[in-house]
Amino acid sequence: MKHIFLLIFLISTIGFSQDLVGIVNDDTEQPLIGVLVETRAGLKTRTNMNGEFTLPVKSYPVTLTFKFFDFKTATETVLKPMEGERLIVSMIPLAQNLEGVVVSASRREQK
Repeated sequence: MKHIFLLIFLISTIGFSQDLVGIVNDDTEQPLIGVLVETRAGLKTRTNMNGEFTLPVKSYPVTLTFKFFDFKTATETVLKPMEGERLIVSMIPLAQNLEGVVVSASRREQK
């Protein structure tokens, strides 16, 4: 009887959440460290040193928002990933190109 109860408990807890795994890169495919990944339900995590994240998701579809300083906020809706599949997100930098920098100096006459 105890084994049946334990088996039912394990089966029910397995179905409650599944880890969504992914990686966040910049436009040159370099991993981004510390990107905030959050769901509309309020679950949050950050990417690690390799740009990877793991987020426990209870149901699909789920909408994820990716935020990072000096990058455009990205939003992805995940329907249902295949077993072992990783979400790959590429973020676009908000860099502004400067055409040139002018440095000027003047000397003031001293009395």
